[in-house]
Amino acid sequence: MWRTINRDMLAYLEPRHEGPIIVPMTIVSEVYMREIVGALRESGIRVDHCALIASRETLLRRLRSRWDGERSWAARQIDRCLNSLNGDAFGVHIATDELTC
Repeated sequence: MWRTINRDMLAYLEPRHEGPIIVPMTIVSEVYMREIVGALRESGIRVDHCALIASRETLLRRLRSRWDGERSWAARQIDRCLNSLNGDAFGVHIATDELTC
């Protein structure tokens, strides 16, 4: 339902908004990318996608700063997510290791 709502909302907003629409999402599934980004592109909507990436160490440091330990659910997802982001669907990467909030 989340994917459908987001895809439909973006398809609705695109012709009604001048300029870019920036949508931060955590998507690491190529299937989900196809359902949202692929469907928008197939309908003729221009989508520029990039994946913000960071090293495992940086991600763990960031999680610790928000009181999530190495045993937290988020920390346990790091390897799966990093592996997935190396897939073709996530080809444009922006390294964020050296960036701060």
